[in-house]
Amino acid sequence: MPYFSRKQNDMTRNGFSSGGKRDYWRDLSPGETAADLTRCYGERAGEEVLFRALRAERDLDRGAAHFWLGVYTELARERVAVA
Repeated sequence: MPYFSRKQNDMTRNGFSSGGKRDYWRDLSPGETAADLTRCYGERAGEEVLFRALRAERDLDRGAAHFWLGVYTELARERVAVA
C-alpha cells in the first residue's frame, strides 16, 4: 500500500463531488494535483484521473470534470517531456 500524505489522502477520499463535503480539488492547481497523484499512483495516475473526470461528469459537476481533464493534460505533458 503506497504512502499517502494528509493532502493526498484527503484528495483521494473527497476528490469527487459529494453532498455537503468540501471538494479538496478546488484548492489545488492541475499541475500540483498531477504531481501528487503521480507520487501516489505512479504509472496508473492517468487512469485514476480519467476515472475521476468520468465520475464528476456523471455527477453533473462540470467544473470538477473540467479540472480533472486539466490534470490529465498535465500528466500527458509530463510524459511527453520525459520521452
